[in-house]
Amino acid sequence: MIETTLGEVLNDIDHLPWRSWVFVRDAKCISFTSSCLVVDTTDAETGSDGFTPLEVEKRGMVEFVSIQDLKDIIEVLKRSNRDATIEQKCAAAAYYFEYDAFMPADKPE
Repeated sequence: MIETTLGEVLNDIDHLPWRSWVFVRDAKCISFTSSCLVVDTTDAETGSDGFTPLEVEKRGMVEFVSIQDLKDIIEVLKRSNRDATIEQKCAAAAYYFEYDAFMPADKPE
């Protein structure tokens, strides 16, 4: 388990285990400063629902996206914006979470 910010996750995405998931406090209010946990859910002790990692449950956090999904989100974003900022990457991740789709290339932030 790694305690960090979403910005740090996005900056270090290639060094994080692909099967891990990112959990946040409020998935509707995401920014690069959002606190998050990166958890390999295959090895995590589960909470009361038998699915959510216990530490995530204790902290009142919610599932955001997987590391693999974040890699895909960044790859798609870079096709239209090679020099995407951390803010743009966060916006693309938030869009993906809300709409279960990649952010269109012409979508303003």
